Amino acid sequence: MRNVALVLAAAVGLAAGVQAQKQIPVGARVRIVIGERERQRETRFSRRMVVRGELTAMSAESLWVRPTPRTGILAIPKSDVRRIYQSRGVPSRVASMLMDGVGGALLGAAECALFYGEDVYGRTANCGESSRGDAALRGASIGFAVFGIIGFVLPVERWRHRSLNDR
Repeated sequence: MRNVALVLAAAVGLAAGVQAQKQIPVGARVRIVIGERERQRETRFSRRMVVRGELTAMSAESLWVRPTPRTGILAIPKSDVRRIYQSRGVPSRVASMLMDGVGGALLGAAECALFYGEDVYGRTANCGESSRGDAALRGASIGFAVFGIIGFVLPVERWRHRSLNDR
């Protein structure tokens, strides 16, 4: 009986630890998507507004976010929140180059491999290579170079989707 109680206590403690890790810490940079009444030009097909900033406080009903250090704090009801994301930060230029370059390589390889051969007008679209594999390799190298340079020059902030635990 004592062993069962010990196992249950450990399981409850583990669940509480996992629950604590899922909660967004105060001071974290967040991106919150909330509903909007009317459609806006910048969000063509959806009625949404995006607020980014530092999470200053959280209660059972609301989130308080400071968009910039010089502005006031916005109170956002949790019932209006459609999605919430926590910032993973901006990766280094080299990490961004590698992540974006791999995506570009996959895209370039797929494009050159899929469109290898003759098109409907009888023109050859072979990326300058004699086989489909060589064309895919050339497309991958071009895609890695182009998207890798873009990733190196313009690294962007990465986000992780989080959930609000009380809903």
